[in-house]
Amino acid sequence: MLAEAGRDTIDLLKIDIEGAETELFRAGQDAWLSRTRNMVVELHGDEAVAAFEAALGPYRHERRMSAESTICTQMSPRRP
Repeated sequence: MLAEAGRDTIDLLKIDIEGAETELFRAGQDAWLSRTRNMVVELHGDEAVAAFEAALGPYRHERRMSAESTICTQMSPRRP
């Protein structure tokens, strides 16, 4: 979708996919996470939370909760 829109980065990504978060964060997420600056996501279940935590491990970000949403801001890949 980024290429189709002619964009290199995602300024704000809102994810509310009612339980499909596990699949989203388990495979192929580096292709778009590395290009995402801010994200709001609703996580449903322990498995989704674990996949989310693992996927965001390589990224610096600030995180906070607002009701059911996890908000990640100032995201950037960690430098080795």
